Amino acid sequence: MRLGVISMIRNEADIVRAFSDHLAAFFDVAYLLDHRSADGTGELLQRAAAARNGWKYTRLEFSGYHQKEVSNFFMKKAFEEASVDFLFFLDADEFLSVPTRAELVDYLSHNLSRKALGKCSWRNCCPVDFTRIKFCLGDEVWMASNTSSFSKMIIPREVYAAFGHRLQVLQGNHGIEPLGEELPLVETCDLFHMPVRSFHQMTQKVVVGALSYLSKGGRLSTDGYHWFELLDRIAAGKIDEGSLIHLVANYGQPLGAEEARSFEELGELGFQRRLLQVASASIPKDLADPARDANGLQLIAASIREWSNEDARLGRLVLEGEEIRLLPAVASLPPLNLVENMSVPR
Repeated sequence: MRLGVISMIRNEADIVRAFSDHLAAFFDVAYLLDHRSADGTGELLQRAAAARNGWKYTRLEFSGYHQKEVSNFFMKKAFEEASVDFLFFLDADEFLSVPTRAELVDYLSHNLSRKALGKCSWRNCCPVDFTRIKFCLGDEVWMASNTSSFSKMIIPREVYAAFGHRLQVLQGNHGIEPLGEELPLVETCDLFHMPVRSFHQMTQKVVVGALSYLSKGGRLSTDGYHWFELLDRIAAGKIDEGSLIHLVANYGQPLGAEEARSFEELGELGFQRRLLQVASASIPKDLADPARDANGLQLIAASIREWSNEDARLGRLVLEGEEIRLLPAVASLPPLNLVENMSVPR
């Protein structure tokens, strides 16, 4: 059985080593999509892809957060070129709760069919210390006792074969476009979710993420709403340990009024203090250390310097070697299509 994963990643130098090692424990095929990282994440992903057969590195050379279009393009490649049997969509802060690949394969083969999608629900986790710069597997965290209402999908080959290009992943990779018939979601495993890891990481993530959404022409008012809620709080000077704890406890939900939480209150909410133990297969260390670790101001400055207003509906995403660019639409190429052009020199 061939397992595949699509991961769109930006400026995750503090966690991407752990994430790459985690992917290595499960996936034969990995599309590591670097969205203009400026902190060394891209170098690490390149080296990780070079160290494993079936893994591919691609740099996304555009400002906007065109996740939906990119995910659907690489989904087609995963099933039609790489012949994966099950396809996952994971961010760098998400870790499968399944202890081994063998257990995951056994569950998938017996429980998912052409009429069902897999579902991996977030189990939000909070660090015990927001001043740490690097995240490692095995670190101690506060972990929610219940899963979130948010989840990521697993798509079986049979579902893709049945619906073909009608099957379209939604922005965020949390669901699919309506198909005219309801596909059941089969709970497969939890996703240990580490979205907030330090003051440094969260501040730059929010500002760069908001800029990326502002670049996206045709953005709905609800797209990336959580980034703009957090941006308002940063601008008002309301980001402290209590607000980060509150953010983890309510991640993905509208924050509403400020409700600072302490670690003790996390325990009262059912969070348990434990080691984050997940499957891992180390990539060689000489291939896995980022070349640099830029500070938050550098990352924000780099994002502003490269910012542009883009609308994928009026253009086309073109794959040129290891890069994807957003180019103006031409009459012979309809908008919203991703077009692979392997003959264009790098």
